[in-house]
Amino acid sequence: MNFFSKEKKVFTFSIVLLSVFFWFFILNNYLFFNKFSNQDKFLKQQRQQNYISGVVNHHLIAESIIEKFFIELAKDVFIQKIILIGPDHFNIAAVYGNKIITVNTSTTDLRKVSVDNQLLDTLTRMNDFAFSDYAIKNDHGIMNILPFIKSYFPEAKIIPFLIPLRFSFDDAKNLAEKLNKILPDNSFVLASVDWSHYLPKNVADFHDAKSIRVFLNFEEQNFSNIEVDCPQCLYVSRYFAKLRNANDYIEIDHKNSQDFLNNRILDITTSYYSAIFSRQKINHEIKDYPKTVLFLGNINLDSKFKRLIDKNGLLYPIKNIRNFLRGIDIVVANLEGSIISDNVFKSNISVEPNFDFEVLDLLSYAKINLISLINDHIVDKNKNIFFQTRELLNKRQINYFGDPTNCREEDVYQNGRIIIIGLNVSFSINCSKEQIITLIKNIRDRNNNGFIIILVHWGKEYEKANNVNLRKLAHLMIDNGADLVIGLDSYFVGEIERYKNKLIFYSLGSFISDQYFSQKDQESLAVGLEIFNNRVIIRLFPLGIKEGQPYLLDNERRIKFLKILSLKSLTVIKDEIADEIIIDN
Repeated sequence: MNFFSKEKKVFTFSIVLLSVFFWFFILNNYLFFNKFSNQDKFLKQQRQQNYISGVVNHHLIAESIIEKFFIELAKDVFIQKIILIGPDHFNIAAVYGNKIITVNTSTTDLRKVSVDNQLLDTLTRMNDFAFSDYAIKNDHGIMNILPFIKSYFPEAKIIPFLIPLRFSFDDAKNLAEKLNKILPDNSFVLASVDWSHYLPKNVADFHDAKSIRVFLNFEEQNFSNIEVDCPQCLYVSRYFAKLRNANDYIEIDHKNSQDFLNNRILDITTSYYSAIFSRQKINHEIKDYPKTVLFLGNINLDSKFKRLIDKNGLLYPIKNIRNFLRGIDIVVANLEGSIISDNVFKSNISVEPNFDFEVLDLLSYAKINLISLINDHIVDKNKNIFFQTRELLNKRQINYFGDPTNCREEDVYQNGRIIIIGLNVSFSINCSKEQIITLIKNIRDRNNNGFIIILVHWGKEYEKANNVNLRKLAHLMIDNGADLVIGLDSYFVGEIERYKNKLIFYSLGSFISDQYFSQKDQESLAVGLEIFNNRVIIRLFPLGIKEGQPYLLDNERRIKFLKILSLKSLTVIKDEIADEIIIDN
C-alpha cells in the first residue's frame, strides 16, 4: 500500500512537472512571438517615419550646413541606400546626348563609399544612362558630399547621378517615378544643389524667397524659373518625397556665402538652403512664403538701340543683367513704344517709337513676363498699333496691363493678392482725378486684403518727377486705397516718399534706353517686392547703364547711389535705404 502510494506520488509529481514545462513552453512562445510581433510593428512604424529625400549644398565654404544636415539625417537608422544627384557643372552630358551620367556598372566604390552595383544594374535596364567615372569623380557636386556619407552612413551604398543642364522636367518626372518604383524602403534621394549664384546677397535673398517656396510647396509649373544650379535635381528630390507621402519637412539652414566671411560685403555670392522631407509629422511653425514681384523702369529699343542690336545681337541689352531677372514670379517693365510686325526703322528724332516684333524674343528670354502699356507715345490715332501690340504679346503668352488713354478695370492686372493698376496721366486728355479715385475705390472695395500697386506714367522727361501736382496725385491715390505708388517717365531716379506709412517711388528712371547724356541717365532703380499674406518686404536694387546695357552696381557705387537717394528721400529712414530693404506692415 505504501509502495502504491509512493508510485502515485511520483506519477502525480511527473504530471505536474510536465504541466509546468508545457505551460512554460506555451508562455515562452507566446512572449517570444508577441515580442517579435511588437518589434515588427515598431519597425514598421519607424519605417513610416523615415526621412525620404532632401537637399544639401556642395560648396565647402558652407560645410557647417552639410554637417548639420547629416547629423539630422543620421537619426534615421534605416537608410541604407542613397541616390545622390547633382548638377553636371561642366556640361559633360553634351558629349553623351544630354543623358544622365553615372559611374560604370563595374565601379565598386567612390572614395571608399560603396556603389550599389545591383541596384544600378536594375536602373540601367529602365533608363538610357551615360557612364563616366571621370565625369563623376571630377564633379564637386558629388565628390564633396561623399566624405559625409562615409562618416554618417558607413554601411550605406550609393548611386551617383549628374543631371544634364538641358534635362527636361518631363524627364525629371519620369526619373522620380522610376526611382519610386524600383528603390526599396530604406532609400534616400539626396539633391546636391547650391542656390542663387553670382549676385549680391540682397538679390540672392530675393531670389531664394521664390525658389524655396516652389521647392517646399512643389509648384510643378514654376520649377523652370527658379535660380539654382540644378532645378531638375530639386524637382526629382521633391517629387520622390511626394510619391512616398513624405510631405512634411525639417528646414536645416538657409545662409549666404557672405555669412561665412564675417559679413564682408560681396558683389558676387552663392546662397545655400537645406531641408529634409519626412513621412512623420513635424511640429514646426507654419511659414508664409511670399510671391515675388520686380518693377523695372522704361524699356526703349528704338533709334540708336536698333543699331546696337543689329551689331551685337538681340540679347545685347540684357547681357549683364539676365541672372538678376531670373527666378522671380512677376517681372514688370513699361514698354515705351509699340511692337509692330512690319517695323520700318525711323530716324533718331522719332517721338513715336515702334519696336521690331523680335523684341518679344528679348522679353521672353529676359523673363520679363508682365508688360505695362501706359506710355505716352500712343495716342488715339495710333490705336490700331496699340491693338497690334497687345495681340503680339498675347501670341507670345506675355501678360500686359494698362491703356495709355483709359482708366478701366478691365486693364488692371491681378494675381491673387497682387493687384497692379497702370495709369498714364502725362496728358490732361487721359485719366481725370475723379476717374482714378473711382477706379481705386472700386478695386479696394472688392479686395480688402489685396495689395494694390499703382504704376503711373507721369511728368516730363528730364524734369523732377515729384513736383507739387504729382505729389498731390500720389497722396490722393494712397488716400483712396493704394498700397504702393511707382512712377515712370523721368529718365532720372526720383526720391522715395513715405506717406501714411505707404511708399511712393516718384521715378525709377530708364531700364533699357539709348539716352545717356549724363551720369543721371546712366542710373536706374529696380524695386523688388516680397508679398506675404500680412506684410510686404520692399527691396531696392540700384542699377547702372553703360552703352544701353543695365547692370547691378558694385558695392562702392551702390553705397554712393543709396546715400544720394537717402538725402533726397527725407521721409524715409536713411538706414532702410542704406540696407536696401524696407518692411511695409
